[in-house]
Amino acid sequence: LDVRRLSAMAPAEAMLDVQRLPGIGPFYSALIVIRACGLTDVLSTQEDHTRAAVEALYRLDHTPDDAELERIAEAWRPFRTWAAVSLRAIGSRILDRPAA
Repeated sequence: LDVRRLSAMAPAEAMLDVQRLPGIGPFYSALIVIRACGLTDVLSTQEDHTRAAVEALYRLDHTPDDAELERIAEAWRPFRTWAAVSLRAIGSRILDRPAA
């Protein structure tokens, strides 16, 4: 993997490029590109734990689809990556907390 080459691409294009590697699908290509390129404002819609945390914390009565997740995450700019990482990291602890 050439990080300089990937960094020169749009994130979605870089993710598709990484998926050409055997065994790498959308989930892992997003993780690889976001972390390798140091992207701070990219939302991966491939992470189900983030989606579940958004559903619970935003008190949705449904699991958000990609479009809704992206719409909600607009408020997280310019740190969508870090907001999603934080939700992933603390989501289970928040979700297990009894209702106030």
